[in-house]
Amino acid sequence: MGPAVAPPKPQKLGAMTDATIAMTIDSLLLGKVGGVGFERLQDLSTRSAEIGYWIGEPYWERGIVTLALQAATIIAFNDFDFARIQAEVLEWNPASCRVLEKAGFSREGVYTNHIFRNREFCDQILYAKL
Repeated sequence: MGPAVAPPKPQKLGAMTDATIAMTIDSLLLGKVGGVGFERLQDLSTRSAEIGYWIGEPYWERGIVTLALQAATIIAFNDFDFARIQAEVLEWNPASCRVLEKAGFSREGVYTNHIFRNREFCDQILYAKL
């Protein structure tokens, strides 16, 4: 296991708009170790947002991205008019599914053969928080 990382302190990047927000996950000692962001969906889904996140591999399995995802979700619901935040995960990424579940998201369904990657189809799992 690598050096200890302080709990994430999400910071808003740039001006908050009505459509998107991006945050970095900072460590006091290491600088940027990950990020999380959300974007308003379009057309009839404008009260919903898609959320995404990443974390550097040395910081996996420490709960960092879960805390940052929880913070971003609070901002999304409190500072915007969203009724729903959703995320889509590739079937071969169970760690990302666990992150969403720990952050309070519920699995809603599966898009079968939705992604074509490396000459193979794979399912995409839909999670949401209301």
